Amino acid sequence: MIQKFVLYSLIFTFLPITFFGQNESQPMSKTQAVGFTFSPDYCYRNLKAEDYVQFIVDDRNSFETPKFGFTTGFNYSMRLSKRFTLEVGVLYSEKGEKYKLKPNWIPPNSLDDPALPTKILGRYHYLYLDVPVRTNFYLTNKKLKLYLTGGISPNLHLIQKTVSIMEFGDGHSTRSVSYDNVGFSRINVAFTAGLGVRYDLSEKLYLVCEPLYRRSITSIISGPIEGYLYSVGLNTGIYYNF
Repeated sequence: MIQKFVLYSLIFTFLPITFFGQNESQPMSKTQAVGFTFSPDYCYRNLKAEDYVQFIVDDRNSFETPKFGFTTGFNYSMRLSKRFTLEVGVLYSEKGEKYKLKPNWIPPNSLDDPALPTKILGRYHYLYLDVPVRTNFYLTNKKLKLYLTGGISPNLHLIQKTVSIMEFGDGHSTRSVSYDNVGFSRINVAFTAGLGVRYDLSEKLYLVCEPLYRRSITSIISGPIEGYLYSVGLNTGIYYNF
């Protein structure tokens, strides 16, 4: 199933270039551009499990919630025709989720005990190096351009960072940070789809704004529980034509 999805994604990315590009009335442009983009992302995950560990997924879903992350880096764009551009990026991204626990093992009359935590807060930060490959299909070619975008992204897992905060009955708190790589798939594949707006500042510079949806199509972890990351973000950037 995953292999078919990847195949369909590749077809979605590259077949329109060939089909529409051959039917353009204007000659193919050699315009290229490099750009820097940044996207604040609203991130979460979807868990799938074998029946015998489904209770773990149910438990995690009861106290884990989405968090904000980001994606940023550099992109190379090449105009293939009047309507199509091909874009490749090298991006650093932080994805993940957060959690909030109230220890149910603390007796009510001990909630003010300064030695016992009353609340545990935490955030999972999944750090990746993303290499997205996507095509942009321009619906308009005025100074303000509207386009559809889509493609796939191999993502290299760097490390998981976990931040945990314990709050105590007397009002003080402690913070700890840990790092881990155990159990994570080294390479994860995701697809990207969205809508974009481009505004030409001059012949050399243009701005982009893209509401994007990203989702894993391969699990980020190996084992009886599988994890699939997804996010919604607003990607903005500035590009230089050459």
